[in-house]
Amino acid sequence: MYEVVLLLSRADEAAHEAGERMPLPTKKQLAAAIDHTRDWPGAAKAAAQARAAVKIVESLPSEERLPSLVARVADAVAKLPCVAVWWTPAERLVDPKALAAAARAKDPLLVAVQVRLFHVEQGRPGELVMDTIGLAPLGLPDVQCHFVNLDPAAMAALLEETAQYLYAEGDVISDEDTVNGLDGKPWPCRRETALVAPSRDVIDLTPPAAHLSRPR
Repeated sequence: MYEVVLLLSRADEAAHEAGERMPLPTKKQLAAAIDHTRDWPGAAKAAAQARAAVKIVESLPSEERLPSLVARVADAVAKLPCVAVWWTPAERLVDPKALAAAARAKDPLLVAVQVRLFHVEQGRPGELVMDTIGLAPLGLPDVQCHFVNLDPAAMAALLEETAQYLYAEGDVISDEDTVNGLDGKPWPCRRETALVAPSRDVIDLTPPAAHLSRPR
């Protein structure tokens, strides 16, 4: 099941028309989503205002059905006192205004996928893992890169671009296919199991040797 949770500032009689009422998520349940929501500085403050929640469920998720789901959620949000949207498959909180913009732009990945960043404990200085989360529930591989001394903002843009390609074209990237890397040169791709939970297939991008976390 593909679930999206609307966090409401108050209980609302119209909520049952949008989806299933549910217990308000705890701070612990929302912690990971808040930590990884970097495009909305006010996410934690907004979530703290929630006093009720309603769950919208899509039983057959796919890339073809995602735009209609985003439009459906945006329509529900516009009718309810929604302070934040917990887009659980992408482990993020979404500003209701950003959701409305994504629906208008017909770009569902603006809310349904996000890029996460992890510092590697006891790793080399500047060693990071970045990945996307949100494609796997749609039957597509997510994207990841494990690297040192590269610009995280530029890497996030590359991962987002690759995710958009997979969403548009399907699961078409195979081992030893390449993507255009940050240096303008081809970076090889490999199908792997994700380095960071949840366990799922990912397309791993291999940066140049100088930026590898360890020799391959």
